[in-house]
Amino acid sequence: IRDRSDINVKISGPDQVTPEIFDNGDQTFDVECHPSQPGDYVITVSVKGNPFGFPTKLTVSPKSSDVSSSNKPTLNVTKMECKGPGLLSLNPGELSVFTVYTNNKDIKTEDVKITVSGPASPKVDIFSNQDGSFDVEYVPPVPGQYFIDVKVQGSPVPGSPYAVGSAGFNKPVEVSPAPAQQQVAPAKVIADPSKCSVDTTNLSQAKALETTAFTVIAKDSQSNLSK
Repeated sequence: IRDRSDINVKISGPDQVTPEIFDNGDQTFDVECHPSQPGDYVITVSVKGNPFGFPTKLTVSPKSSDVSSSNKPTLNVTKMECKGPGLLSLNPGELSVFTVYTNNKDIKTEDVKITVSGPASPKVDIFSNQDGSFDVEYVPPVPGQYFIDVKVQGSPVPGSPYAVGSAGFNKPVEVSPAPAQQQVAPAKVIADPSKCSVDTTNLSQAKALETTAFTVIAKDSQSNLSK
């Protein structure tokens, strides 16, 4: 397997769930999902278009009672969005601004958590507009690509984390080709779906609005980790 693009994970159920796949670099792939509604979900996994060991059932229970006891408003993260120039591009040393729209006027500033990471981790200021929307400001000190993580009551807003680059960051760089004798094609080992497996240890403990994770393990026909 070349990278995570060879892994396809689909999750269907009472809520639309987009799984996140992380390449561990050792032919195992961690998968995280954030179901916002309780109920029964079905997970299907395939490697290079070949399904294996699935589908399997994921039962998501309601979030812990501490949420209701704290009188927090009912959360529907699927209706939330972020907009603004600060999510499109940035200029080092200049103020970047965007707005989080929760579509819930009961959401408070302390419910909104935003982090900006990259070449630096600038301070983030959040200002409530008293209507369920929040203006966000940050100043990236150096050029490069930054990742903006937006969560409301611990749940990521659709599209988060956002990747934002400074002007010219993606400018092509000329690279001289390596001498012919140094170019060695890597050995290609094909993953065998019948030998692949999934570590579903955490699927029996899923809760709504909380991250659920499992791991895909890719192996070849000899049960070796494929490449």
